[in-house]
Amino acid sequence: MSQSGVFICPSCQSLIRSEAGVRNGMVCQECGFEMGGDSVPSGGGNLPERVPKAGSSGVVRDVISQKADPVRLAKMSQPAPVSARSYQEAKLEKTTSSDGEVTLLPDGSKKVSRRKKRKVKESNKPMIFLLLGWVCVVAIVFALFITKDRDETSTSEDDIDNVDFTGVRDQQFVAKHQEELTKLFNDYVFSPTMKGREQFIGRSSELALPFTRYYREHAFKIPASPIKVVGANVLEVSTEPINLAIELLWVDSSRELFGTVFYFDGQGWKLDWEAFAPYSEMSWSRFMSQIGAQEGEFRVLVRKRRSLDESQRFVLSFYRAPMFGESKREFLKSESPEVEVKTDTELGQRFLKLWNDHLEEIEPLDSILPKLDPEGFMRVTVKLAWEDMEGREDAKKLVLKELNGPGWFGGFIREKYLSEQSRKTKDPVVGDDLEITTKF
Repeated sequence: MSQSGVFICPSCQSLIRSEAGVRNGMVCQECGFEMGGDSVPSGGGNLPERVPKAGSSGVVRDVISQKADPVRLAKMSQPAPVSARSYQEAKLEKTTSSDGEVTLLPDGSKKVSRRKKRKVKESNKPMIFLLLGWVCVVAIVFALFITKDRDETSTSEDDIDNVDFTGVRDQQFVAKHQEELTKLFNDYVFSPTMKGREQFIGRSSELALPFTRYYREHAFKIPASPIKVVGANVLEVSTEPINLAIELLWVDSSRELFGTVFYFDGQGWKLDWEAFAPYSEMSWSRFMSQIGAQEGEFRVLVRKRRSLDESQRFVLSFYRAPMFGESKREFLKSESPEVEVKTDTELGQRFLKLWNDHLEEIEPLDSILPKLDPEGFMRVTVKLAWEDMEGREDAKKLVLKELNGPGWFGGFIREKYLSEQSRKTKDPVVGDDLEITTKF
């Protein structure tokens, strides 16, 4: 049976690993020395002779045969004992870290096993569902509020269709100037500067300072383009000389409805800015707070309070004029303190006539702009003042001083209108117009 293992080369002392054994022969891979085989006796003998090569000295020596040792079996050294644990021992020796489970492997290294987090049972699910329910309710209420506010700030098609345009008295006159007035108003609205807008308003030299001051306190709101005319009316401001004004009703792309008045001042058509703004001498909120001047002229909405006995006095409430683009009911927040007016005074009688005519839809100059106002309110230009209350030095009351004119017409139309009414009171042919006092 052949002996296999690791042997030492007799020639170069290199280690030779052989599975066949010495008897089957082997060759050193380092020096090429052949050993073993049939020529080698079992007890080990001398190495076979090699063919000598002739040298310069002529003497050939078999150095290998003399120095070579028999083939020897290399001794395998035992490996140093290693302190190791069995798999079961290593498995039992585990430590836990914050990141997971640490396992010591047999070679001393550590293995970290990530620990899966257990799903915690949701004990607060009812509370979550309750909160989600409340959030849904709040969202629905908010959506309804936004929708309502949007409806109040815009005009529906029904509102536009319900505006009565039967006041149009001269279709040819309107058709002749409508294109010119449309361009004028578009140039005014979409002008990039306030200075550029001044050239389109009437009495611009007188109103330049009030115009600038007004838009410092109020933002100039531009209608959503495009805007188009949906109604027109002719105002006969005076007959001697003839002076006509034109009212135009507009609607923008957001369905917002608003009105304008234009008049011819002898040089060209102008926008009645005082009526369009509508302009008051001072801020309504400051006046209501009794800050600054204690008296001023205001273009406002008025409502007559209901009372059982009006033989002695009646009560009025005033509101600032609604601004373009705001909610239709926003102006209600600006209600003034109640104002008492004596019924038997000239001021009281003039107001009652205006109010009764308004209820019967009889408007000054047959204007159609009051149709835009909320029901139960009338537009009017008045002078209001704060006066000391009798017997109370630290308290003031609001007083109606003058009724400057019906509607919100500006100075130009109002002066022409008052002059016409003054002429009619002296003309006996006028008839029923005698009832209109010269105050208007």
